[in-house]
Amino acid sequence: MNMQLEINGTTYEFRFGIGFMKEIQSRYKEMASISVAIPSGFKYVVASMLDGHIEDLFDILYTANKTEKPRITEKALMEYLEDESTDIESLIKEVKAFLLKANASKSLMNQIMEALAEETVEATTTKANTKKK
Repeated sequence: MNMQLEINGTTYEFRFGIGFMKEIQSRYKEMASISVAIPSGFKYVVASMLDGHIEDLFDILYTANKTEKPRITEKALMEYLEDESTDIESLIKEVKAFLLKANASKSLMNQIMEALAEETVEATTTKANTKKK
C-alpha cells in the first residue's frame, strides 16, 4: 500500500511493505531491546512518532520511500517537515492511517493502538482516583 505526498511539485510514493518493516525492525532493534514494554523496533518508532517526535516521522517516511521512484532526498524531506506550512499533526495522522491499512503493518499497528487505548484508560482512572483523595 502506497501513500503519496507532493513535495516541491514532485509526487513521491511511500510504501509501507515488508521491506519497510524489515528495515525499521532492524534499525530500531537495539533501542527497543532496552524496554520490556516495547518489544519491537516498529512499535518503538511508531509510538515515538505518535508522540510527535518529528525525527521518527522522518525515519518512517524516508524508509518507506527507499524502494520507490522518484526517491526523495534527506534534504528535501527535512525541508518539507521543517516548513511552517507543513501540518505535522495531519501528516502523522495520515501515516498512522496508512500503517493501519497496510498488510505488512496493520497487525502491529492494532497492537499499538490497543496499548495506547489501555494506557489512556489507566491514566484517566489514576487521575480520577487521585482527585477523590
